[in-house]
Amino acid sequence: MDYGVKISQQDVDVISKIKKQSDTVSPGNKAHILLTLAIPYLNGAYEQIKRYEAAAAQFTPQNAVNVVNACLHEASSLFEDICTVSKYVTDLCGYKNEKHQLWVDIRNHIRHDIRENFDTTNQRDAERREKRLKRLGVSDKLQTSIGFDKDRLTIGSTVVTMNEIQEYLSWASQIIADIIQRAETDGKIKRS
Repeated sequence: MDYGVKISQQDVDVISKIKKQSDTVSPGNKAHILLTLAIPYLNGAYEQIKRYEAAAAQFTPQNAVNVVNACLHEASSLFEDICTVSKYVTDLCGYKNEKHQLWVDIRNHIRHDIRENFDTTNQRDAERREKRLKRLGVSDKLQTSIGFDKDRLTIGSTVVTMNEIQEYLSWASQIIADIIQRAETDGKIKRS
């Protein structure tokens, strides 16, 4: 037996509805659907914090390279999850948070800037990368500058603590819980 999720609107032929151009998903009245899709990434971010902290706690001068590699992987996965949550909560559902751009910048720096600096053929990407590196405080003489510690991550002159990340995730978690509870109360979600 497999497990999964089915998402639909009650008494709606989803295929017919998708074909109608006038029937678009509006975040205002469909936020519960969008935020339900953010839950796996929210849970993933909480798990990634634990994994990052565990990796960073292993540092010794003898295993520095292995720990840096592990921390880079865990931080990359962590910020991928955070950005997915932020995309749903902020971009798709309109709940603003001052950390949104920071999360996107860190994610893109870790996932793209390190390798993309070798590709200077795309001027648009180079301009975006340059702006991102300035926002993060990475010296223009460096391709990347990332420091790992159990309690924080430093990119350029930007320091992000695990507490800041936890606070953001708690904020997003509360929004998701409130919207889903309201949808249940309004009969838009039925648990079976």
